[in-house]
Amino acid sequence: MATGDLLRGARQRAILEAARASAELKIGSGRPVDVFSAIERTGVWLAFQKMDRLYGVYLKVGDTSGIIVNASHPRSLQRYTAAHELGHHLLQHNLSVDSETQILGRRAGTRQRIDIREIEAQTFAAYFLMPPVLVTRTLRELGLSGKHEFMPRDIYRVSLFLGASYTATVTHLADLDVIGRREASRLRQVAPKDIKEQVGRGTRPMDTSADLWPLSPSDAGSTLFLRINDELAVDLPEIPSSGYVWTLSATEDLGGRDAAPNITLAQNAFIEEATEDPEHVWLGGNGVRRLRLRIEEQGEGRLAFSKKRPWESTTKEEFDLQLHVDGSPTGESEEGLSAQQRKLLSGKAPE
Repeated sequence: MATGDLLRGARQRAILEAARASAELKIGSGRPVDVFSAIERTGVWLAFQKMDRLYGVYLKVGDTSGIIVNASHPRSLQRYTAAHELGHHLLQHNLSVDSETQILGRRAGTRQRIDIREIEAQTFAAYFLMPPVLVTRTLRELGLSGKHEFMPRDIYRVSLFLGASYTATVTHLADLDVIGRREASRLRQVAPKDIKEQVGRGTRPMDTSADLWPLSPSDAGSTLFLRINDELAVDLPEIPSSGYVWTLSATEDLGGRDAAPNITLAQNAFIEEATEDPEHVWLGGNGVRRLRLRIEEQGEGRLAFSKKRPWESTTKEEFDLQLHVDGSPTGESEEGLSAQQRKLLSGKAPE
């Protein structure tokens, strides 16, 4: 059989398996896929361990299977690695020890032997974490449907709402023909850390592995699925001469299992738009209120901002966000078995 036919067959098997697994595990399209929970529900042991150059490992001994994910990697990359290893399990592969090449694909300009198992696992991970229906809805909600040329910041925003890594999102959007291959190559050359620095106007998140969410009025009412140490860069239009100023007005518990997450206001500054009109500057030109917030704890809550004059009680505008902040899958430990599976070993009922 020709190589092209082998690759097409491998990808098709993986796409079908991803759809089957999603249906069997009753995974909806209303939020990023909880791949760690999916692994636990399939009866596979899940552990996190710091590894030098490895991204993930899939092991099978008799009837027992296990997945190890690099504990040093950012959460989005851990999620993609975990989905890759879950693909090995559901596609009935044996031992797989995976580095960057196996997880993220062949590097441009390199010649390597094609491993059909890795092609299947890569495809499974992409379609399990980023099913086409979720991608389409996300692009529409972010106002990117039908866009002809994407900027790195656009793809970074898409990756945040999908809960996938930047590189994996670029590759998957190219596979779905949302972006062209040349455009994908251009986008891959931009490092996520540089995008974060651009979003932060020269400042990256305090935790370098955390994400920095660029938010504006168009995101009002959005639900964000965050992790501890993520930061929000909220830019809201403001005209100082009007007297109306944006402030963080409320952090409310949504009544979920956990209390509202603890949030630190790390920056509150007015940033004036560049202008060559001296009179415009003298009047207190248009600009944005930059509110930079850091997520300190897990929980669920509503984050509300209000635009009002300090000397008045009435509010002119409001802007709110719904927050869901997940804790570490290993609980308070940095490494080891997932917290849920540790409870099983200790005889406690998992949540």
